[in-house]
Amino acid sequence: MIYKNQRVLIFFMVLVFCFGFLVRIHGASQEIRLESQMAGTIVSPMEERKQALSTGDKVFVSLSKTIPVKKGDILEIFQQNTLTIEKNKTYPFSKAGRVIVLEIINEHLLLCVIDSSIKEIAVGDHLYYPEH
Repeated sequence: MIYKNQRVLIFFMVLVFCFGFLVRIHGASQEIRLESQMAGTIVSPMEERKQALSTGDKVFVSLSKTIPVKKGDILEIFQQNTLTIEKNKTYPFSKAGRVIVLEIINEHLLLCVIDSSIKEIAVGDHLYYPEH
């Protein structure tokens, strides 16, 4: 009887461990992206000479491809890094914040405001369009 209870307990612990591992894998996928998924770049702040950007700052964004954005859409900011998950697989961009589209200047240039930031934002940071 005791041996049977131990087997059930061990099986339950292994099941919890596997479930926790799967949750970590799927949760991390939202925080790291590949370069091919990037849709644009922060090209300049609205204020001259401002280098360190954070929440509330307005920035100009250049889109590398035509995507169907409209005012109020949210784009995620990603910064380049050298995170290696697997031996031959690198994920060069990690999430740093997000911007909200304020104005569409033309099909490749937007005026956005930084809505939130996890890290310091800078010119050259890349953008991901989640609904694309």
